[in-house]
Amino acid sequence: MQDLIAENEKLREIEEQFWVLLQEHETLEKRLQTNTSAQLEPRAEANSAEVERITEALREALELLLARERGESIAFSRGPVAAFLSWCEIEEVKKEARGTTITSTSPSGAAARDLVPGMEHEVHALRSKVRDLEKENTQLQEELDRVDLSRIQALEDADRMQRQVASLSESIVEIRAALNSERARAEKHASEAAKLPQVRARLAERDGEIAELAAELERVKRIGDVAGIDLAADAARIREDLEKRRGVQ
Repeated sequence: MQDLIAENEKLREIEEQFWVLLQEHETLEKRLQTNTSAQLEPRAEANSAEVERITEALREALELLLARERGESIAFSRGPVAAFLSWCEIEEVKKEARGTTITSTSPSGAAARDLVPGMEHEVHALRSKVRDLEKENTQLQEELDRVDLSRIQALEDADRMQRQVASLSESIVEIRAALNSERARAEKHASEAAKLPQVRARLAERDGEIAELAAELERVKRIGDVAGIDLAADAARIREDLEKRRGVQ
C-alpha cells in the first residue's frame, strides 16, 4: 500500500509538471503568433515542434495518471504509456548523441529542459515498479489458482466424505434395527425358558389327573359290565312273568 501511495505521489508530480509545460507551450504559441519576423520563423517553428512533442508526451503521462487513479489495467504493448516511454527513450538517445539536453531559445524552454531528465528518471522508475507489480500480481494469481484448486479438491473430499457418512448412517440404522430384533427375540426366548418349569409342572399335574381319570373310567367300566349282566337276568325274568300273566288271562 505504501508503494502504491508513493507511486501515486510520483504520478501527481508528473501531472504538475505537465501543467507547467502546458502553460509554457501556450506562452510559446502566443509568441509564435505575435512574432512575424522572417529571421525568427525557423527557430520559432523548431521551438514549437519541440514544445508540441513535450506537451504530447506529458499528455500521455497525464493519461497514465488518470488510468492509475481509475484503477484501470496498464499494458506496455501500445497506447499512452508505450508512447510516452518510447518518446523518453528517443529523447535520451538524442541527448546522448549530441551530448546536451533538450534546447530552447526561450526562457521557458530552459524549465522544460530541466524537467525532462527528472521526468525520464521517474518514468523509468515507474516502469520498473509496474513491471515488479505485474510480476508480483502474476505470482499472486498463480498462488490464488493453487488455492482455488486446493479449495475445489477440499470441497470434493468433503462431498465424498459426506456421502460416506450418509451411507454409514444408513448401515448403522439397519444394524440397530437388526440388533433390536435379536434382542427382542432373545428376551422372548428367555421369558419362555423361565416359564418352562412351570409348564412342565402343569403338564405333570395334568398327566396325573389323566391317569386318575383313566383308572376311574376303568373301574366304572367294570362296574357297568357287572351291572349289565344283572340287568339282563332281571329283564328275562320280568319278561317271563309277563308272558305267564298273559297266558292266564
